[in-house]
Amino acid sequence: MQKIANEEKVNRIHMKPYADCKCAIGQDWYHIQFDVEFLPGKWYPDYMEVSRFVADDISGQVLNIEQAVERLWSFLDNTYCPAFLRVKAVVDACITHFPVEVEKWGGGNDA
Repeated sequence: MQKIANEEKVNRIHMKPYADCKCAIGQDWYHIQFDVEFLPGKWYPDYMEVSRFVADDISGQVLNIEQAVERLWSFLDNTYCPAFLRVKAVVDACITHFPVEVEKWGGGNDA
């Protein structure tokens, strides 16, 4: 994974990747719209790498919403060490249940 040095001292990056998963609990396919707030430390992500990770490791997988959030959170946190990270998932087109939003946030992993 490519880390890009934050030489520009960028303060905030907002990303909106999306994925389609099959719920491990309800066995229904659903669409996730992620909303990622990323406050860079020493590095910021290569957006093509983030897109590739979501396509290869989240989309098409059997995951519940919380697992999908955790998977993206862990990738971004462990790979790019942001000063703060918030990953939100919005699911509003699931046949088996009502709209759901799941968030995970925190930070300070600037290695």
